[in-house]
Amino acid sequence: MKRSLSSGPGSPGLWLVGLSLLTPALFADDGKINVQLAPSPVGVGELTELIIEASGEDLLSVPLEPSFELDNLEVAGGPSRRQNMSWNNGQVTRTSGLSWYLRALAEGEGRVTNITVRAGDRELSFPDEVVRITAEPQQRNRAGRGDSFGGLLDDFFRPRRPPPGPAVRPDIRLEAEISNRTPYAGEQILYTLYLLVESRPDGRAQFESIYPRQIPSFEGFWSQEIELPSDVPPDSVTRGEKTYWRQPTLRRALFPYNPGAQTIEPAELDLRTVFVQMTRFGPASRSRADVPVKSGTVHLDVKALPPAPQDFSGAVGQFRLQAALAPEVIESDEAATLSLSLQGSGQIQGIADPLVSPPVGLRVFPPQSRSSSRVRRNRVTNERSWEYTLVPEVAGDFEVPTVSFVYFDPAKGSYETLASPTSPLLVKPDSTAALLPATAASSESPPSAAESQAVASDVTEAGSEVLGAAGLRPPTERNITLLVVVATLGLVGVLAVWFQRRGQPGAKRQLLQRLKRACTDSSPRAAAAAAEDAWRDFLRDRFEVPVSQPCSQWPRSLSDAGVQPTLAEDLVQLMDDLHYLRYAPQLATCDTVQEEFWQRSRQLIRRLPT
Repeated sequence: MKRSLSSGPGSPGLWLVGLSLLTPALFADDGKINVQLAPSPVGVGELTELIIEASGEDLLSVPLEPSFELDNLEVAGGPSRRQNMSWNNGQVTRTSGLSWYLRALAEGEGRVTNITVRAGDRELSFPDEVVRITAEPQQRNRAGRGDSFGGLLDDFFRPRRPPPGPAVRPDIRLEAEISNRTPYAGEQILYTLYLLVESRPDGRAQFESIYPRQIPSFEGFWSQEIELPSDVPPDSVTRGEKTYWRQPTLRRALFPYNPGAQTIEPAELDLRTVFVQMTRFGPASRSRADVPVKSGTVHLDVKALPPAPQDFSGAVGQFRLQAALAPEVIESDEAATLSLSLQGSGQIQGIADPLVSPPVGLRVFPPQSRSSSRVRRNRVTNERSWEYTLVPEVAGDFEVPTVSFVYFDPAKGSYETLASPTSPLLVKPDSTAALLPATAASSESPPSAAESQAVASDVTEAGSEVLGAAGLRPPTERNITLLVVVATLGLVGVLAVWFQRRGQPGAKRQLLQRLKRACTDSSPRAAAAAAEDAWRDFLRDRFEVPVSQPCSQWPRSLSDAGVQPTLAEDLVQLMDDLHYLRYAPQLATCDTVQEEFWQRSRQLIRRLPT
């Protein structure tokens, strides 16, 4: 029997928010992904764990969707998010992933097949994972340690004591605890699963193995695992008249999706337990037993948020916003970067990018964003950062306006607004503009004196032929003045036709040559700058568009020069893409963008009026 599981939005209980996994085929230099199924073998009814985990510092902001099919296995718990950070020789290694507990169904082999991880528009496949399933339990067999000489030595050195009675069995419990049973939708709460053992002077319990039989799926919640320290000491609690030692075994940070009544199903553990009877001489007797424990169901009443303002971001928690603009002084051919950082206890991976409204004369390009999270004191802190590229269109003093972020604070029960301070930006005129060489002369020069004389002679001969065909006499001295006037007018007409048919294509050819040279530059920034200068020079010479005029004003100037509005808009869009490549080259692939720009430029040049 096969079962299909995926982490897409259509799978109840398995919806993931911004899971960051990467594969060697996509990001071999930055990290890798591991798929593991362990332990093996397991007995029928026992659990094995499937782990899909990625490593690499740069992988946290890439969302992926894993999916797989199960054969002779079923999901007993999960998915649970895993995150870890380690230090080795001064290097920080971070991992992020998911895990599922899978129950073995029948003797033979259990398989996880068709394992795929989707990254954007690419899908990566992984080999099947196999676990051997036996009829006898395997978790118990792993617990004990054999000692062929233990009995002999114990009999030889054991002091004579009174015959022991039956071993005392302390009470063992499993409790699920939630930090807040009435949270708001989207508010972070903490779920902890505790193992409690009764404290008795005449007996104690030791655990050889803890086997999770059923783990809550946390359906209706976004869940993130909080790793437990290995050296956390137990604390003492009282239940009725009994005192217990309490040890956490599982922690999750939960974010409820929707308001209303929500439940978290019980957890079940199988404990391979050694009960020890204590006397004044020390341990007197031991007995082993399998102890199943089960927690209770956790009920929550999730509160709905009050009516939200129009600019509500959707984030719930406590947050802080930081902003920085660098550099604060640039030249008109340079760019500045506005950096925003948002940190807080709520989920912010899916929120929209903050709106940056620049003043007139300053353009803002779409931001680059990164997301990360860390755990501190049993609480998840999420961080998201944005970098906006600001490109000036004219020189002058600008003020980058404040950026606001509206969120809901569950502690106050109200909507709050964070706002960044305004940032001054000084744009100086381009200091290299005066050093640029003058525009090259047209590759087509006017006709020479000899060419003009030949044209005039041709016109005169053509006039004589016309007169003869009409039965008129050739010109005499008396009407020589009239012929000179006719010849002059003919020469002017020939020159006009020559300039119209050869002068304009020459300017276009010169533009194409400059654009082609620009597209061969290996630097995206330099190629974009050279191409933009070529277009500006052409528009100045052909349509009298000032070189310093912002692109946004081109449609009006070109329309006054007789250019169709649609053609002017296409040209402005081409310049917008050039700015994108010029000031944010890291966001594009140079070769493909330059080739596309070359083809678009050729089409626009053909459409320009001659």
